[in-house]
Amino acid sequence: MSNKKKIIYLDAVYPLPINNGGKKGSWAFIKEISKTPDFDFTLIVGKSKNDEDLLQNTGINYKVFEHDYSDFKQSVSQKISMFLNFILKKDDALLPLRFENTKCAKYLESQTPDIVILDSIRSYNMLPANFKKILMTNKKDKKTKFIYISQNAEFQYIKDLGKLEGIFSFKKYLYLFDVYKTKHLEKKIMQNTDGVIFVSKTDEALFKNKLKITPKKSIYAPPLLDKKEKLWNYSPNKTLLFVGAYDFLPNIDAIKWICKELSPKLLESDNEIKIFIAGTSKKNIDFKIPSNVEFLGFVTDKKLELLHLTSNLYICPIIYGAGVKVKLLDAISYQMPIASTQISLDAISFISPKAIIDRQNNAQTAQNIHNLLNDKTALLEFQKSTYGNIESYYEARINELNRFLASV
Repeated sequence: MSNKKKIIYLDAVYPLPINNGGKKGSWAFIKEISKTPDFDFTLIVGKSKNDEDLLQNTGINYKVFEHDYSDFKQSVSQKISMFLNFILKKDDALLPLRFENTKCAKYLESQTPDIVILDSIRSYNMLPANFKKILMTNKKDKKTKFIYISQNAEFQYIKDLGKLEGIFSFKKYLYLFDVYKTKHLEKKIMQNTDGVIFVSKTDEALFKNKLKITPKKSIYAPPLLDKKEKLWNYSPNKTLLFVGAYDFLPNIDAIKWICKELSPKLLESDNEIKIFIAGTSKKNIDFKIPSNVEFLGFVTDKKLELLHLTSNLYICPIIYGAGVKVKLLDAISYQMPIASTQISLDAISFISPKAIIDRQNNAQTAQNIHNLLNDKTALLEFQKSTYGNIESYYEARINELNRFLASV
């Protein structure tokens, strides 16, 4: 009989195929924690009727339960219903998630795990009533411990969604309610869990300063994407790459800055520099597109890989949002040179590039980029200094997570 402690990992959204940033983050943690040497790992995952079961050949012990799931972008009627439930103090109705599966609840009620891991706020409603009662008990001697992975500052994410609504839009004010009630629930979960994994030091500071939360135990551990088989190599070109859809405030702001502030400065100094923007089509843009910017729209995985391998700088001018910037993790997995703002780099402090994008000094930012693209030696040294310690960090991570889980 195994002496290992038992972990149940809850993820309300089926993590495969990996077709968005949230799934990338979740799958990275699932793979890592399933390998921790002192624990037996079981993944309990939600699946819609249309999801294909792709976990079969992964080597991970798992159980799948179908669910009824809805994301933050809800109808007005759903938001009003949630508002009324909040007034009536029905905390379980606060989440933008319905997980209605009695088989899942019965299975969990039959288990006696040492640790339950909640992958983000969406997994809370997977818990049956007796587990929620244990979670909200502050007794130090409770048999089951709970770990919360804060994949994002959800209240900040919803706040950013609301900013896209018109000032006189009724939905804008419902988003404000969403922000308030999500803060309430995030605070309640974090205050009662036995440990929190923060994917970003920026998020950790945000929760401590805005929500006045100090977890019982916490660790900074961004999701690590597997290193690619093909890694970036210098190509004799002057191309920049940004990946992002024009439907989310941080990306909208970044793309506007690229086109209206960075692009003209680069044209002044070097008209050979080209900026590729993948994930956004030019038909979505409502302003004049500069001659040195090309919108590629949706690109295949193969094309996206080629862009990462052949572009000489990945640019991340993002200054809004929370969580870790998964687009940066993608660039890191190719070990590309990165030109980023400091706020984006704060979430991935396991590498050490210099922040060469300063949104308060566009001229200097353009000069920094120009200098790197016109000096092969400087670019290669910049790339080497960025990734100097990454191998040792990857090697130590699973043991670091194992020690944290064992300490709760």
